[in-house]
Amino acid sequence: MQISHHPFLFGIIVLCAMVSAVSAAEVVVESDQLIVKGLDDSIGLGAFSIVLGYDPARTTVTEVTFIEPFTGATNIQPDEKTVRISGFTVESGLTGDIPVARIVYEGEGLFDVYVNTLVNVQGDAVETSNSAYGGEAPVSPGT
Repeated sequence: MQISHHPFLFGIIVLCAMVSAVSAAEVVVESDQLIVKGLDDSIGLGAFSIVLGYDPARTTVTEVTFIEPFTGATNIQPDEKTVRISGFTVESGLTGDIPVARIVYEGEGLFDVYVNTLVNVQGDAVETSNSAYGGEAPVSPGT
């Protein structure tokens, strides 16, 4: 009995073995915290620039504070229906689900999360499933 070898099939198998599945991180608001979920980067989260869209008629954001080891700047803009949050850390190795900020608000707390920048501590871009902010918050946040 002869086994035929297909070089094309062998090449596909080798390629599949070499390529590991890379999943994109997702940034969400859960339990009054802004969390980077599923960060699979061995170097760790370094910096981010995030915009939260919300409806000021239903939610009032009063404060955003960073969770150690992150620091940065925030800008609550009710007229633009946004909260801009930019932060960084120099601590390496932060992976998995990473809480980066606490959001203090009154009302519904429905937020649309846009990620303009998400990078590891070396400044390399980290893939995210969130879209970037296009300048216009949606009419009905939280969708």
